[in-house]
Amino acid sequence: MIKFFRKIRRQLLTKNLPVRQAGQPSGQEGKLSSSDLQVGPTARLESSGQVGRYLLYAISEIILVVIGILIALAINNINERHKERKTALSYLNSLHEEFEFNLALLEKTIKISEGLSIGAENIRILFNPQVLDTVSEQRIGQVFNDLNNVTVYSPSNGALLEIISSGSLKLLENSQLKQHLAGFEKRVARIRVQEEEILRLRSEMGVFIRQKGSMAALLSIDISSDVGDNYSGTLSNKSLFKSTYFLNTIVFYGLVQKSAVDSYYIPLTHVIEEIISLIEKEIEIQS
Repeated sequence: MIKFFRKIRRQLLTKNLPVRQAGQPSGQEGKLSSSDLQVGPTARLESSGQVGRYLLYAISEIILVVIGILIALAINNINERHKERKTALSYLNSLHEEFEFNLALLEKTIKISEGLSIGAENIRILFNPQVLDTVSEQRIGQVFNDLNNVTVYSPSNGALLEIISSGSLKLLENSQLKQHLAGFEKRVARIRVQEEEILRLRSEMGVFIRQKGSMAALLSIDISSDVGDNYSGTLSNKSLFKSTYFLNTIVFYGLVQKSAVDSYYIPLTHVIEEIISLIEKEIEIQS
């Protein structure tokens, strides 16, 4: 198209060049003779034609400038899009690595939480007098030891916070992926509330054991040499299992622990797996 307008411009310039008449000395082109001053209808038409050609020439120049600007903008947009794709890929690779780590961490947290639920159930069983009479203090200590672990899911979120705070989520194509990423921290915050309740119940159990039970017996520590003649050797934690308060705390602890797995951890596992899948598809699109 540019060649087309250039051709028109050359034609216009050629037509508008002054023509030397036959017999007119060189160098006299463009000088008006007395006959030239007599302008008839034909001359006026020729003059009007020249104005039209000049107008067409001016319009062609404007169009060429506009086309040049549009081409420059198109090239700039291509370069900007290339930079955006490069930035998006960098974020996507970091997010993929981060959520792979978070998934493995969550699966580990689920195993620990399930173990704590089983531990709480094993303690609950000891509230049956017939069962309690058959177990030793050492066995009771082992059962309580199963509750020593703590479940606090703390996922890595460096890449996620960076892409959100920088406003770079807009670089991603998949709207579902953007929604999952934007809402991930809220999901973790809801889990944190459940975990805080678990920690509160665990703390209550610890306080009750320290007040009503024997930590030495739980840890199978022989304290006879420390207390001398005042030690009767009858320190026992079996009295703990006569408390309704302690039973309720244990039962509630087990239920909250199980709820954390079923209602929070496992659903979050599915979300993270979907996020990883969407990230992999987005990497293919951006590449």
